[in-house]
Amino acid sequence: MRNASVFALSACALVVAFFFGILIGTVQAVRQYSLLDSGMSVLLLFFYSMPSFWLALMLVLTLSLFAFYSPSDADFYLRGEEYSAQLDHFFRSIKENRPENRNAFSSALLTDRVIQLLIQDNKAS
Repeated sequence: MRNASVFALSACALVVAFFFGILIGTVQAVRQYSLLDSGMSVLLLFFYSMPSFWLALMLVLTLSLFAFYSPSDADFYLRGEEYSAQLDHFFRSIKENRPENRNAFSSALLTDRVIQLLIQDNKAS
């Protein structure tokens, strides 16, 4: 079942990529050497050189903040189960408006202190 979903998603992505590629290529060919052609070339080079995993995470963040879209019901894992569990917990906390899950950065401060102690202990030995 999961392979069918992956195949369907890949096929849809391929169709969308072909459609926009042909459309943008045609516009750039018709308006060759114009300001529109140069602007589209710069924009497309920017997106081509951007890592896809970073673009995907930024789109998820943007859509979750501004379009109120939450990917918590998605059937996939991002960089391992622990990372997906953290993202799932984060989105559920936002969706359910649970104030007890807000981060006061105390855990990050504690982690920094533990790392500092480990570094000091390593230098001492």
